[in-house]
Amino acid sequence: MANTLSKTGIQVNNVIKPWHVTQSIDAFTGTQAYDITLSGSLNITGPLNLNSPVTGNLITSASYAITSSFALTAVSASNVNYALTSSDVTFLQLHHGLFQNPTQNTIYYFAIEPLSGSGITLTTDSGKVGIYFPKTGITFNKCSITTTVEGTAGTSEASTYNLFIGGSSVSLPSLSHNQPISSSTSTISDISLSTLDSRIYITWRTPTTWVTAPTNVSHNIVLYGTRGTANI
Repeated sequence: MANTLSKTGIQVNNVIKPWHVTQSIDAFTGTQAYDITLSGSLNITGPLNLNSPVTGNLITSASYAITSSFALTAVSASNVNYALTSSDVTFLQLHHGLFQNPTQNTIYYFAIEPLSGSGITLTTDSGKVGIYFPKTGITFNKCSITTTVEGTAGTSEASTYNLFIGGSSVSLPSLSHNQPISSSTSTISDISLSTLDSRIYITWRTPTTWVTAPTNVSHNIVLYGTRGTANI
């Protein structure tokens, strides 16, 4: 059982004995085990190294668990939205702003397009769109896709989507545009980003026939992946 710091014998006009001083030195240098209880704030300059599990909640600043703007190094699974066995989680967001008049039986392409303005035009030429991600060795395996309709809601015919990375592609969840917001989150087939020259973009294939086409449509897609073999 650990010792407890004691004030026994420390009184005015009494002799201060060596152990009165050395108990504190032993406690804070780890020479002997002491139970320390702190009340108030604790400010630490420098790294915090934990050699045993934490009991209760450990709340830290963002810099404690985040190693870059697109990679999270989690202290434990509770620090991120999904339980991880890997130490490196990556996410990539692809989107476009309000597209006024999509037409049926058409393939549109987008990556990171403007989010604001009176309306945008999506290209039907895959060679005119795409981004390059500044990391390699990443496998994307989960997707969250949301579409909003700020104009006329369409009928329930579903659009289909594909993610392209380099020369490879995987299917994303299908969505309809018959309500203001539609979304889906699901696991997707693994697709890897192996080289820096791998162009990334999304294809949106509208239904062959729309009884009523939606107007003022936007999309937001978040891809989740890991560096290594773990899944999220």
